[in-house]
Amino acid sequence: MSGQAQEGEAGKLRWRGVIALAPITLDAAVTTRVEELLTKNGLKVTKWYHVSLRLLSLERQLEEAAGFLPEIAARQPAFKIRVTGTAFFPSAGALTLKVQPATVLKGLRREILLRQRWPGALAWLRNLTWIPHISAAYEVGENGWALAHELAAIAQGQEALVEQITLRNWRDQDRCYRLGSGEESCVPLME
Repeated sequence: MSGQAQEGEAGKLRWRGVIALAPITLDAAVTTRVEELLTKNGLKVTKWYHVSLRLLSLERQLEEAAGFLPEIAARQPAFKIRVTGTAFFPSAGALTLKVQPATVLKGLRREILLRQRWPGALAWLRNLTWIPHISAAYEVGENGWALAHELAAIAQGQEALVEQITLRNWRDQDRCYRLGSGEESCVPLME
């Protein structure tokens, strides 16, 4: 996230926070190679590798999520994710590592949507079009697809252990919950 609230049309806030699997720690040698490729191409590298499960648009959604995430985290043991390729989203200017859309990822996302009072059928449909990914860089220009191919050669097939679910507000303040226990493991959002 950027440290500032994202602005939409006419200055309206697009999001207030995110529920994510974070931090995602890839192999150190792979991370170094990814950062070198992006830096060589003049891109700012994200330092917060994560898989977004749900963007939150209202302040009250942050408080609600802080209430149910410990329970979700306690029931879900740590698990591994696998990078299956890369992608470039031209409309967002984002270069990403595609993550295998494992059942556990879709299950976590569906449970979050249901906790936010989405109807079951709509939660299922939202998961149908969801593309799990780790953002590597933003504001990527016209050579995004070429960079995606280079990035795939570096990162495809990599695995990472997911050990916590994180609630991050637009000020980059986190609440982290350990998978398997639900214990809070980082600085609270609200001071």
